[in-house]
Amino acid sequence: MVGVTTPGRVASGHGGQSGCASGTLPAPRSHSERAPDFTLFIPGPLPSLNDLIDAAKGKGGTGVGYSTLKHRWTEAVFWRAKAARLPALERIFVRFTWVEKDRSRNPDNIAAGGRKPSLDGLVQAKVIKNDGWKQVAGWIDAFVVGAPAGVRLEIYSEEAPCARSPARRR
Repeated sequence: MVGVTTPGRVASGHGGQSGCASGTLPAPRSHSERAPDFTLFIPGPLPSLNDLIDAAKGKGGTGVGYSTLKHRWTEAVFWRAKAARLPALERIFVRFTWVEKDRSRNPDNIAAGGRKPSLDGLVQAKVIKNDGWKQVAGWIDAFVVGAPAGVRLEIYSEEAPCARSPARRR
């Protein structure tokens, strides 16, 4: 399916877009039709949703375990993004490829637990300003069995040449 790569920038597969109406953005090309703008691999496995819930319930329900676990993985993504020298982007779409050593964890559990620290790490690295609706256009998940375990983030910039046009600043 999808091969695992080392962290780093890959060539952009899309060119400039034109024909923007006043204050509007052109429709982006399908993410399956172009190469990602940036690719990161975070060695893992990242925590599942069950791991995060168990950590939140531990130590008398204080949430200390959750905070520690989430911080650890947010930092891992932060440092990988910094090492790859990812630029600041206004809006992104992310394809997550979750690589697991076997099929013992459910796909929804894997993605639900790992996606939050991944996006928070991109915010902390200042790749995106926030992980809200304005900055995250969406994501898609893929799952493979292989080694090493972890997650591959294929990041697509959703910026367009007329995104900063004066017409939008009314």
